[in-house]
Amino acid sequence: IRSVSHRVRNPEDAPRDYEAPILEAYVYNFEEGLEMNDNVQKVGDDYFLYTKPILMGNALCLNCHGQPGTQVQEATFLALQEKYPNDNALGHELNDLRGIWSIRLARRMLVLQD
Repeated sequence: IRSVSHRVRNPEDAPRDYEAPILEAYVYNFEEGLEMNDNVQKVGDDYFLYTKPILMGNALCLNCHGQPGTQVQEATFLALQEKYPNDNALGHELNDLRGIWSIRLARRMLVLQD
């Protein structure tokens, strides 16, 4: 289970090759005001990928992802900078698309064969 975004705090959350086009589709739908539903995609022959948008739907999210100095308190900002010096996950606004949840499921775990 991963959170994936273009604006990452942790470099490990950057999209993998198979996640990038799906993330782009969510970004496009968000920018165009289109519906964004969770989704299941086939990834190769062995995996399925379940994705769901992460929206900044709660003001509490802005305590760590909002504007430094106003929504993100200085102590929180300094702690984030210490742990993630290249943090790019700040500056979001309420209802922004933060990224997607990405869950890769092995086909063999979902489909029982005789």
